[in-house]
Formats: sequence, structure tokens, C-alpha cells
Amino acid sequence: MLAWSSLAADEAEREVTRDPRGAVERAQIKVQQAAQRGNRTDELAGLLMMARGYGLLEEHRLLGDTLARALALAESLNDKATLGRLWVIKAGMLNAAAQYKEAAALYERAIVLAQQRQDNELLADAYSGKGYLLEGQRRSNEALAMFFAAHALYVKLGNEPDIGSILAAIADTYSNLQDRQRALEYYQRARTKLSTVGDALSLSVLDFNMGVTYHELNQLDQAERHYRSALAGSQQLRDNVGIAYARYRLGRVAAERGQLDYALSELKAAQQEFERSGSLPMRFVVQLLRAKVLAQQGQPIALAVLDDTRTLLGQLDTPDRWQEFHLTAAEVYAHFNRFEDAYRQMQRLREVDQAEIERSDRKLTEEMKLKFDTQLKEAENALLRSQQQLQQAELNESNARRFALGAALLATLVILGVVGFLLWRQVVLKRRFADLALHDELTGAPNRRHILAYAKRQLTLSRELGTPFSVAVLDLDYFKRINDSYGHDTGDRVLLAFAHACQGQLRSGDRLGRFGGEEWLLVMPGTDTGPCRNVFERLRGAFQAEVIEGLPADYTVSFSMGVAERTERDQSLDTLLKRADEALYRAKSQGRDRIEVEG
Repeated sequence: MLAWSSLAADEAEREVTRDPRGAVERAQIKVQQAAQRGNRTDELAGLLMMARGYGLLEEHRLLGDTLARALALAESLNDKATLGRLWVIKAGMLNAAAQYKEAAALYERAIVLAQQRQDNELLADAYSGKGYLLEGQRRSNEALAMFFAAHALYVKLGNEPDIGSILAAIADTYSNLQDRQRALEYYQRARTKLSTVGDALSLSVLDFNMGVTYHELNQLDQAERHYRSALAGSQQLRDNVGIAYARYRLGRVAAERGQLDYALSELKAAQQEFERSGSLPMRFVVQLLRAKVLAQQGQPIALAVLDDTRTLLGQLDTPDRWQEFHLTAAEVYAHFNRFEDAYRQMQRLREVDQAEIERSDRKLTEEMKLKFDTQLKEAENALLRSQQQLQQAELNESNARRFALGAALLATLVILGVVGFLLWRQVVLKRRFADLALHDELTGAPNRRHILAYAKRQLTLSRELGTPFSVAVLDLDYFKRINDSYGHDTGDRVLLAFAHACQGQLRSGDRLGRFGGEEWLLVMPGTDTGPCRNVFERLRGAFQAEVIEGLPADYTVSFSMGVAERTERDQSLDTLLKRADEALYRAKSQGRDRIEVEG
């Protein structure tokens, strides 16, 4: 018989990570026995373990039934600690079903409850879950903040399995930020930790994610080896959803190698499991890839599969999913010579991209406005405090202390004068803010004020999280010669071409702004100087591929780039920019059309 003391519960939780399917089956028996005895506390503890097992296995339909029963029981027992843990598990289920707002609200409830109860374990779990939610929405920098906060709490608790899991989550996020080298470093740290505690399920997931990283590096043999290792681990654990994930990825590898029949067989098996488990995002990506492979084989059924995928978008409805769909749809239509439909899909892709850029800009605008409003409120509060001091001084007035009172009044008037000036200045800033342009009028790129504000915000976040952060100053070579020889209109077209070429080569977190004239600032959160040479080559290739009206066909326009990474000696953004500027000067002096990295 399973006892549900705190010690036994800890052991049961370790058991569920080692063998989630077996743990669920054993917990079902114990729940039934507890219900027969009328022991509602033990019944709730058993339901919690079942929910954890189903959550790890991503058995969402069974998880939903278990959670409904467990939540009702926890409410009736007024068991706040268990209730918070159930909220975290349910939020994970809602996230998988693409109900992002509902999931975010539950994570916030769990965070508030954990803070009220000073329950660090629940707080760490809620931070971790919210990190996965943010990462799924491609908000990687915010996700990293959650993961690092969870990691600090798990370390404080000495929770080795969760330390390993959160290290793996950090690795996944760096991989999504295209910092693959750092991702592999964190994967190795996670593997060491998880191997020590014998967490078979997390090791299987880790193998899968390492396979994804190698896949993105186009190292298909390494990727396949890790996917097969993940598949074997999932099969041993009877983790059907894990098996489906591995088969989906093996199908992708096969498709890239041209093994189309094998790819389709793996994708079909994966799709059946994701439909059974109710994982909406994975149904979408598998169907999308099936449509692409079927189109490559020339099978008209690809169009029907594409239409089926389109119906899922109504429930997912996130910018990255629309981007994936429009890009794949364009490829599928092109295979069947429906070029007009393919062109429309590419137009819609650009519209989604532009809408996402505008959404990001609006968010930055709101944050800047909030900062101004906060400063204004602080000035108002200072004025109120000064007035209160004056009133108190008047109440204590007496002939014997007239001189002292005069001095106090004089000091108060000085304070009021200073505070009044600050208040006036904040009001002026607030009024001017509505008219503040955030974009360069010619290119539509962030202007100097906008890009500097973004850089300062990301630099602060980098310091708080201990993550890398780099900036690059870029300058178009011989730009004055272009203006003098071909006219300022052609020079403007060169600037527009540069902005357009670069935009398509940047990661979601990177931002390029016009710094002045032909000079640009590139902000790269989460990036050290290692990948920057590849960034330069991507930008260089895209820019040189642009056809610029007004320039001779054989005229090559180039740019130089200076890069600097944040170090402890960079006390401000200005010092970091100065170092990047010095690197740019070296690039210019050594022949232009090159990159130099400030060491």
C-alpha cells in the first residue's frame, strides 16, 4: 500500500519522472483504495501524481478528466498547496491546446499564491511553466528570465532533477535564439545533472532537443542519432507522445534527404498519436510537413492536407504559425504550377511580418510611455511631500524659532522650485511623447531614439540575467561617392535596399536601426561575438543581391561592421557603443567591406 507522507510523496514524484506510465498505473490503484476508505487526503495526493504523470506523457484528454476531479477535491479540502500545483499542471495543458491567455492567467495565480505562502517549490514550477509558455510564443528573452529565476530557486531547494530539467529548458531557448554553441554547453550541463539522478524521461527529452539543435546546424547524422536515442527512450518508458515527437523529427530528416516514402510513413504515425493526445500545435506542424512532402511527390492530396492545416490556424492564431503556413502554402502551390496562389501566400507572409514588427514597436512605445508616466508620478509625490513639510513647519511656528523657521521655509522654497522644474519638465516630456517619431522617415527602420531605447533595455536585461549581449555599428562604404556620382535619390534607394535586405536576415530578438546618415546600429540580445561573422556574411549576401535603381548593374555596394560584446567594464551603453565604433574604424582602415570584432 502506498503511503502519502511527505517523504513518500517526494519518492513518488521521483518515480513519476523515471517511469511515468507505471507511476500513473500504480497511482490509479491507490486512488481507488483511498476513495473506498474515504481518505480524501490520500485520494487527492494520488490524483496529483496521476496528473503529473499524464502531464509528462502529454495525455491531455486523460489529464483533463483527472484535473477536474483533483481540483474539485482540493477546493473542498481547502488545500492551497496542492491547488497551486494543479494550476501549474492545468496551465501546461492549456498551453499545449493553444489556449495561451488562459494558461498565462493560471501561471500568474500560481505565482501569487506561491509568493503569499512563501512556497519556493511552487514558485519555481510556476516560473518554469510560464517560461515554456513564453518560449512557445517566441518571446525568448522573457522566457530566459523565467527559466533563470526558476533555476535559482531549484538550486536553493537542492532539487537536482528540476535543476537538470531547467538547464535543458535554458539550452532549448538559446537554441531557438540561434546561439547553438551556448545551447550545446547547457545541454551537456543538463545531461550531467540528469544522468546523476537517473531521470529517464528528461534524458529522452534532452536527446530529442539536442537532435533538434544538431538538425538546425544541418548536421543530419548527429541529429538522427539523437532522435533515435530519444525514440528508444520513449519506447522504453511507453511514452507515446515522446515516440510521436521522435518520429516527426525522423520524418523531417528523411524528407531533407529525399527519402519521401519513409518520411510520410513516420509523419503519418506521428500525426495519429498527436490527434489522439489532443496536441494541437503538433498536429499543425506535422500536417504542414506532410503537405510539403506530398507536393514534392506530385500528389494532389497535398492540397487537401494543406486545407486541413488551415482550419487549425483558427485555434492557434499566432504570428509564427501564420508565417509557417504562408511559406509552406506558397511552396505547395508552386509545385502544382499555381503561381498566382503562391504569390498571394508570399504577400500575406509579408503582411504578417509587418504586423508583428508593428506590434513589437507598439509594445516598446507603451513601455517608454509608462516610464515617463512613472517619472512624472515620482515628481508629483516629491511635490506633495514638500508641501506636507511646509505645513508641519507652519504648525510649529513660534517667535523663539522664527529664524529657524525662516531657514526651513527658504529650504522648502528651494525644494519646491527644483521639484516644480522637474514636474514641468516631465509634463513637457509627456506632451511631446505623443509626437515622438519612433521610425526613420525614409526607411521605416527604428530611428536613433528608438534603437537606443531598445539597446538600453536589452543591456539592462542582459546584466540582470547574466546573458550575453552584443551590438554592431554598420556603415555603408563610400556612400558619399554614390550621392555625388548618381544623385541623392539613388543614395536614398541604397539606404532603403540596405534596410530591406537586413530585415529578412535578423532573428526575432535582433533589431536594426538607422543611427544617422549611412550609419546603422544592430542590437543582438543573447548573442556573443562568436556568431557575428556569420551574421555579417548573411547581411552582406542579402544586400549585394538587391537590385538598386540608378546604379550600374556591375556596381557593388558594400558596408563595414564593428562588433562589441558586453563585458563587466561596460558601465553604460555609451562605453559599449564606443568599443563597437573603434572596431568599425579598424574595419574601415583595413580596406572596408569587412567585419572587425572588438576584443
